[in-house]
Amino acid sequence: MVLIEAISVIIKQSVIEDKYPGGIEGFKRDAPNNTYCADEHLVRIGFMTPVDVGDFCKHLEDYGFVYHVDGVSQDLIVVDQQSGPMVCCEWLFFGNAFLEDEKIRKITFAAVPEEIGGPFVGPQELAEPKGWKWEGSLSQTFAYVPTEHVDKSMTYLGHDSGSDVYFNHLSEKVGYVGRAGKRIKS
Repeated sequence: MVLIEAISVIIKQSVIEDKYPGGIEGFKRDAPNNTYCADEHLVRIGFMTPVDVGDFCKHLEDYGFVYHVDGVSQDLIVVDQQSGPMVCCEWLFFGNAFLEDEKIRKITFAAVPEEIGGPFVGPQELAEPKGWKWEGSLSQTFAYVPTEHVDKSMTYLGHDSGSDVYFNHLSEKVGYVGRAGKRIKS
């Protein structure tokens, strides 16, 4: 079960082992940002902009990964935190769960049905990016501005430490949009 935040690209681990130079270790080493997480079947990399997702998927296609055929996902799937998978995906279960410790906290996740084909069984351990914590995460503080409204409600202030910086006129606060910091190697 892997954490889904913002826009996530989910890839079958078996496909990475078969198609990516260096397998899982090569993929982890080349990851374009620090959002990598994985369970025993799936790998997740997260993005905050559709442009970065498209660039990453194109990069994977250069290695022979297939996103979808006739609207059905093959080797990878793009999953939005709010709306779910972007195309039909028979090998993925998408849903919400609650983390419980001193507080109940809702997260969005993706998992494979048991043995990729049977019923989903839960709960499972959540795989999350190294250093991820609930406080301040997109799971806690999710805010979404459609691309067509960015110019109307936000003013671009510049780029700082891997993020585009905006002033949000609605909240009257500065906000950050993480960008894929380093390019995955070609």
